[in-house]
Amino acid sequence: MGLKNIIYIGLSGDNAGFTVFDEIAEVDDEAFADVRAKLKPEDDGLILFTSGTTNSVPHAVVGSQYSRVNNALCQAKDLKTTPSDRFCVAMPIFHCFCLSVNVCAALFSGACLCLPKSRHIKDLLDTVETERCTILSCVPALYHAIISKEDLSARDISSLRVGIIGGSPYSSALFEEIEQTFGFTLLSSLGQTEATAGITIASFDDPLGERSCTVGHFMDNIEYRFVERFELLVRGYVVMKEYYKDAEGTTAAIDKDGWLHTGDTGFVNENGNLVLTGRLKELIIRGGENISPREIEAVFDDDERVLECKALGVYDPHYGEEVALAIIRNGATVAISKDEVLTMLKRELANYKIPKHIVFMNDFPRTSTGKAKTSDLKRQVTEILGL
Repeated sequence: MGLKNIIYIGLSGDNAGFTVFDEIAEVDDEAFADVRAKLKPEDDGLILFTSGTTNSVPHAVVGSQYSRVNNALCQAKDLKTTPSDRFCVAMPIFHCFCLSVNVCAALFSGACLCLPKSRHIKDLLDTVETERCTILSCVPALYHAIISKEDLSARDISSLRVGIIGGSPYSSALFEEIEQTFGFTLLSSLGQTEATAGITIASFDDPLGERSCTVGHFMDNIEYRFVERFELLVRGYVVMKEYYKDAEGTTAAIDKDGWLHTGDTGFVNENGNLVLTGRLKELIIRGGENISPREIEAVFDDDERVLECKALGVYDPHYGEEVALAIIRNGATVAISKDEVLTMLKRELANYKIPKHIVFMNDFPRTSTGKAKTSDLKRQVTEILGL
């Protein structure tokens, strides 16, 4: 059975974050052919906004038709998607991660898209069960919320075979817990709105230890290199066309040779997989010394008493910046104390990297996709400390 020629008109978002259609207009073959003849692969395909987690200023990213289609095709291939697959859409469609690895990957491979009534955990799991979903991709915070708040042994989620995790940092312990609890293959990945949401992805053949500690290999037809302070640069069809009406910002992000400066730092290991070490823009500069927040946070990656932590640079009159560590304790275990936190830090880090301030919080300010919003968190911690 052939697909009808459909043009979607008047998009709007419901409270769940999903896209709904106000009106659907069908057009005949001749009119559709005329529209298609005017479209070129290099044409602007869509505008997506970045999350603005670091500086609270989202950028409007213009991507091409070509980059969106081909990146989704690559991700569908890496997921080993077939027309028999059923994607559970667990994230907002307006987010680049969901649009690429769910919506477009499913549509371009003939698979089924299953949209829950809402993004509440119960509705997500109901959809997986009733629709027999095979693919469930999420940001780490959502995966963790599911395994923390739901008894999955009471659910039939045996249809799931694979999922992609990405969007924010996570510990290797959490990665392994997610894979074991869901009973599927979890693939790590690195994406960025400026790079059409797909830069790297793990392979099914990678062992668990490799998938949990790296973000996989570089996807096909993407060039990469590392420059000063190990910043990752990428070049190829995935790179955005521009920031909308922001020539200065575009020039700062993409150099004259077409390299996109991702702001991520890392290296490629002996197996050809990318190991991330942090974000360049989040570096803490204390008295002229560069400190990676990720190095501090990694001390607690495998500590069950810490649900999540973020290292931040806060104002200091002598050093310019001092390190503050914001911690969300895991209420399901024995609480970790400030003294225990400092003991662990002193055992693993050089003295100048030890946080001067330890702040315990109930939660962090977050974006609609569950990422900790660093800029807002920094303001909150600064207020709590009275700086």
